[in-house]
Amino acid sequence: GRGHHYGRGGRGKAGRSMGLVRVKPHNPSSTPICPTFRRGLPCNNPKCTLRHDVSTEASRPICVFFQRNGMCSKGDSCPFRHVKVRWDAEVCPMFERMGYCEDPNCVLRHVLAKKSRVEAPRK
Repeated sequence: GRGHHYGRGGRGKAGRSMGLVRVKPHNPSSTPICPTFRRGLPCNNPKCTLRHDVSTEASRPICVFFQRNGMCSKGDSCPFRHVKVRWDAEVCPMFERMGYCEDPNCVLRHVLAKKSRVEAPRK
């Protein structure tokens, strides 16, 4: 008889799916984090070449409630960082550009750039 054919359909031995194969970015230090991954969701785009290896602590924006009031009603379940940053601190250029900052002692504001909205023409 014929031998087993393992090379078809992305399946390996015993017919198990090999899963999503993630391509590493060429230069991780200049590659932004995947916005889907940053939100804590699985990225199912097999062609996504953004980073999926950044720690959640490095990619979490600052909690505005904790920043303003020194407390947050969500406590440990809050998806944002509970750190105090001076109100006049500059926005962290690394966080703004890449979506993360790996400096645990960074004293700059970790906020995501707002997407510019195009206003609808007025009638």
